[in-house]
Amino acid sequence: MPTYTTRTALQTLLPASLPAALTTTLQDQYIADGSAYVDGSVGKRFPILSTYQKFADITASPATPMLIELCARWVAAHFAWLKLGEINRSEASNASKYLDMAEAKLKQIRDGDVEIFTSTGVNAASRPTAYSTTQTRDATFTRGKYVDGDLEGDAGTLDDLTLD
Repeated sequence: MPTYTTRTALQTLLPASLPAALTTTLQDQYIADGSAYVDGSVGKRFPILSTYQKFADITASPATPMLIELCARWVAAHFAWLKLGEINRSEASNASKYLDMAEAKLKQIRDGDVEIFTSTGVNAASRPTAYSTTQTRDATFTRGKYVDGDLEGDAGTLDDLTLD
């Protein structure tokens, strides 16, 4: 089960005084759920590791990329605030705020608008974003030209292609 954030990090997004119903076991479950949610939301750009998750755990070396940790923390906070909302209805409005932030950032990651790098500086994506141009080019072969249907000179190859 992936673990992309810590209980201490999650608690920075929660009230200082937590009710007994929001146990540490429950917080750890929300972290695991949030981490799995991130894996499912980043799309096919990231390979699945031998541990059946897309990123290294927060305790690994190198650890979870920072932006992935933040998204997992936001999703875990969403689940925690939902639980707090069960206890006190006035708390429920905070839950959607964290999920909205996470989903917006995960969409940017999935679409390739944001790159994810490990702590060692390696791009974590297996499928880098491809860029294209709309410039129109006329292909010119430097050998093997046809004039009036007849080949003039030696037959050319694609190696002889130049773009003007």
